[in-house]
Amino acid sequence: MASDVRVRYTKMFIKQSLTELLKTKPLKKITVKEICEKAEINRATFYKHYLDVYDLLDQIENQLIEELKQALKAEHNRQPKVIFNLIMSSLQKDSETYKALFSEHGDPEFRLRILEKSWSLIDKNFIKNSIGHIPEERQEYVYRYMAHGCYGIINQWLIKGMTDPIEEISDMAEKLITNAKSIVL
Repeated sequence: MASDVRVRYTKMFIKQSLTELLKTKPLKKITVKEICEKAEINRATFYKHYLDVYDLLDQIENQLIEELKQALKAEHNRQPKVIFNLIMSSLQKDSETYKALFSEHGDPEFRLRILEKSWSLIDKNFIKNSIGHIPEERQEYVYRYMAHGCYGIINQWLIKGMTDPIEEISDMAEKLITNAKSIVL
């Protein structure tokens, strides 16, 4: 039991160290040595848990996506506003990590993975009711347009320090999504 706590504690410091480094430099320029110095651990400890910096990043991203996926799956109301609220609340819980991952030094693929996960969990009845009048082969185009717009909103919210209330941003996003569907008629 005590060793589990130590492992979680060590991994938390390693994660925080990578997050701090990503704020100032690109991933490809971050070394295991820098992470270890910042986390105040030795390299053997790092390699006990991770293969390299990229494996560390993958594990962090996968954990965040899994947490988001579980939150979205638990929510039975899969309307865009509710999903937007869940995503933003999730981001707020681990804001420093998300800010680093969404920064210019972060992994652009991570953003796309979040969009893909959200797409797979959106209520298909919402799609049918909102953009169902659009031929099925075109619906994914419309979703992607809306999803990338929502990503832009979330990214701006992150850049501004997450100071705007989640509910207000979700309302705005829902209105934009609702109005976007009328454009494609």
